[in-house]
Amino acid sequence: MKQEVHRFELTIESTISEIYGHFTKANSDQNLDRMFEGLQKKLSKINCSVRERECTFTNVYIAYGRRQEDFDGIKKTCHSFSTRRVDSIIKNHSNLSPENLLGEALRALE
Repeated sequence: MKQEVHRFELTIESTISEIYGHFTKANSDQNLDRMFEGLQKKLSKINCSVRERECTFTNVYIAYGRRQEDFDGIKKTCHSFSTRRVDSIIKNHSNLSPENLLGEALRALE
């Protein structure tokens, strides 16, 4: 029995989650970039208003960014590393004033 393949069609009604679902088929950064470029080309061929095109592109871009985060990994960001340090300082120096806690946190980030 042949399985029917569902092909993603970009429309102005496509939601971020639908577009993200399409991007989950990418198994590398390079494939994701190609898919993003392909959707940009499809979007340029859709007959719609400028506003609709901008809104749809925004949805595509947000979904692309979310999928890119999957490849990059949330734990690898500088922000989360800094947050863990600050949380550790707050936990270990709970008796300090907010000003002194801020000072400790800033010194630890250097």
